[in-house]
Amino acid sequence: MKKLIQATLVAVIVLALSVSTFAQPYGPGPKGDRPGFRANMAKTLNLTDKQLTEIAKINTDAQMKTLDLRNEIQKNRLKIKEEMLKDNPSKTAIKSLTDKITALQGKIKDIQIDKGFKIYNLLDANQKKIAKDKMLHFGMQARGKMMRGRGFRGLRNRGRYAPPEWAPCK
Repeated sequence: MKKLIQATLVAVIVLALSVSTFAQPYGPGPKGDRPGFRANMAKTLNLTDKQLTEIAKINTDAQMKTLDLRNEIQKNRLKIKEEMLKDNPSKTAIKSLTDKITALQGKIKDIQIDKGFKIYNLLDANQKKIAKDKMLHFGMQARGKMMRGRGFRGLRNRGRYAPPEWAPCK
């Protein structure tokens, strides 16, 4: 009986330790929030301190412009929920709110496009070439995989994410 209790205790301890060793942190967040993403971009493009300061200002300005639009989108989504909870929801009211959301999303996309061109115009000729050859190429590869409806599963099936040859983080 004593040996059975000892064996059970050892098994529980081994199981507890093995579970904690297999625990992994959550995956990376959105592209801009990955640790080192912006630093790698700055390093790859050889950005100057002045360019980094200007890019930070452009990003902040774009975030300020989109903040009110995003809040308005959330308000309209809540109004749609309220309308749907009514006994007799109005189809025209819901369509109107949906159209407003679509228009606001279009404005956000316009701001993002303007931001991208402002940043691109800060780059010198060599940096623009690098951006076109390397960074945009990788973005289109990833988008192509996601557009096939598979997301990044194709990359994960190879065992681990393999960065392209030009990636500065190896």
